[in-house]
Amino acid sequence: GNLWLICIFGAGVFLLLFLYLSETNGKLIQEPLEINAFLNNYLGVLKNRIFVVNVICAGVALSVLIIYTTVNPFILQNTYELKPVTYGLLTIFIAAGEIVGTLINAYYVCKIGMYKMIMIGFVMIFIAGVGLTYLYQVNQISLVCFISLNFLANIGIAFILPNTSAQAFSIFNEKIGFVG
Repeated sequence: GNLWLICIFGAGVFLLLFLYLSETNGKLIQEPLEINAFLNNYLGVLKNRIFVVNVICAGVALSVLIIYTTVNPFILQNTYELKPVTYGLLTIFIAAGEIVGTLINAYYVCKIGMYKMIMIGFVMIFIAGVGLTYLYQVNQISLVCFISLNFLANIGIAFILPNTSAQAFSIFNEKIGFVG
């Protein structure tokens, strides 16, 4: 029942968007759907340095996010012996780092640019990683330090992901159009 309702609602929204929103690209290039044209477009994207560099940067940021997300439950529940409820609350705080980072990024990206925001994000992730490693090596890693450095890493991830995505897809503006 619910799946059909969602499907019908989605189809209705798609139909409304299709009927009432105009194409954003006034000079839309209509290429035939041929295998050679498709492969040439695909190879052109893979050869584009801007696209490849930004996809790699986004991949690194997502890898850091996945690593922290995978390791955090083990460390917080086994090393610090937190109860699941406490772990959940601390995870909400750590995840709030991405929200804070997104808000800061939205404000500063227009002032200093995407490239600098990406670099600042990588520096933040690096500081968090080195800090966690150092504090672990000297057996001085407290729960507050662990949470704070995770929060910092999430802010860095929030600086990297939207900017690398925007830059990677900027090469498609003349083919697919854009809003704005």
